[in-house]
Amino acid sequence: MAICILIAGRSLALRKRYSFAFVIACIECLFIPFGTILGVFTIVVLSRESVRGLFSTATAQAPG
Repeated sequence: MAICILIAGRSLALRKRYSFAFVIACIECLFIPFGTILGVFTIVVLSRESVRGLFSTATAQAPG
């Protein structure tokens, strides 16, 4: 699980794999208390329309 959280964090930094990061944030809510706090805040941020736009912009700019 720790490796998945690290990959999700890296994905957030690179603005890639939106769905993966969202799923990991949901699973992370099961780990009380810190996972719940981190997961909820991640879900709130990923739910914003502006953040979704950043992920789609980064995908469109990717070469190939």
